[in-house]
Amino acid sequence: DQELAERLDGEAGREYLHFRTLSLYEAVDALFEDDRVRTVVKLHCHGSAYEDAPGTGHFVLRVVARSGWSGLAVGGSVALARALVSVVEENAGVVITGAPVRRVLVSGGAARGVELDDGETIAADRFVVSSLDPAGTLGLVGEDALGRDVADGMREYRHAAWSLATLHLALAEPPRYRAAERDPDVDRAYGVYFGADSTDELRANFASIARAELPERFAGNGACNTRFDPTQAPDGHHTAFWWPFAPYALGDAGAAAWDDRRNEIAARILAEWSTYAPNLARPGVVLGRHLFTPLDIERNIPNMVRGSHHGGSYQPGQIDATRPTPELAHYRTPIDGLYLTGASTHPGGSINGAAGYNTANAIADDLGLERWWTPVGR
Repeated sequence: DQELAERLDGEAGREYLHFRTLSLYEAVDALFEDDRVRTVVKLHCHGSAYEDAPGTGHFVLRVVARSGWSGLAVGGSVALARALVSVVEENAGVVITGAPVRRVLVSGGAARGVELDDGETIAADRFVVSSLDPAGTLGLVGEDALGRDVADGMREYRHAAWSLATLHLALAEPPRYRAAERDPDVDRAYGVYFGADSTDELRANFASIARAELPERFAGNGACNTRFDPTQAPDGHHTAFWWPFAPYALGDAGAAAWDDRRNEIAARILAEWSTYAPNLARPGVVLGRHLFTPLDIERNIPNMVRGSHHGGSYQPGQIDATRPTPELAHYRTPIDGLYLTGASTHPGGSINGAAGYNTANAIADDLGLERWWTPVGR
């Protein structure tokens, strides 16, 4: 913090440091006067997985500053993944899918490769990188190789206080919101937020989630991507999603209850969505639906434990220069040649490439590799 204070010397820097002493809600309330505006900004921050806790106020500035940076991959997000795979393959790399790693091979204090679930081993001449969450990486390596203090920090890494219950719709027409009667631009917006009209409603929503209960009223954000990329649906048709906040576990029944209650909860989410976009309740508009639950998130993406959709909570102690833990904040581990990357490292989740970029620079520094990229800020 002292180094940061020196770099931010000046009025703007001092104001920024002041926001670091506030909670997220305190910061929003200091910047905006109308509680309706405060509520949508808080929803926007929560949509990026930031939680209301002491010392998180400066993240409001970050979220507001980058609000216009959203992008859409033509053909869907899978198109971006396929493009990245093609870059690897064009440069003589190999991408193996459907082959979970059982453990990282460590010998002489250095990472020597990985062993897959089927017993196959892949040797590593120079380094191994894990994009799993800290506890997942610990499970691949073991406490003995990392040391007790580092291992304890990895085990104690906290996942987000909520997950998402995402309803995907196949549509004969896009959602048409009642609010567009007052402001037609609503139907042309990329991102929409609804489900809470006051800070008190937001607090009640998250209080229910903390009790492992569905909120009385769902709240969150969504989009109709085919308004901007028509290739994601057949001609004249659309897709849309809404991802309201939800608990990972459902009461005493736990997370497994999502499978049993999938259709019931999907119907309820659609009914609530339809109160904002009434055309979704008309026969023939919704052609198909699928609820992607918090349990589905965990099943499909191993580093999103308990449906923690940004790879871990954004809380003091595991954000910025201390993410995921102070001992591992520089993408390196005590094991020579073993690095961390992904959403559990700085700057966190979302599709931005920053964690991978930072890890690549750390590896290049350590191994004396010639960069084919121009490092930012160097």
